[in-house]
Amino acid sequence: MLLGVWVLGPLFMTINASFSGGGFSREPQLIFLIVATILFPITTFMMSTYDGSLGAVSLATVIMVLVGVRRVRRIRERA
Repeated sequence: MLLGVWVLGPLFMTINASFSGGGFSREPQLIFLIVATILFPITTFMMSTYDGSLGAVSLATVIMVLVGVRRVRRIRERA
């Protein structure tokens, strides 16, 4: 899930920008979207900063990492 949030971040932020006059409403953004998806750690962070969703991306990342660590600990305790 965490990888999905980061990899699909540029796509969903581009879709979100379309409603305010940017994103897909301007010129064809396919090349930008391919490059942004390949460079997803940088572009997701950068785009979420400009988009105003950096807090949400950071919070989702921290929560998912903590849940993952907790699950790994439970699995190790059972074994």
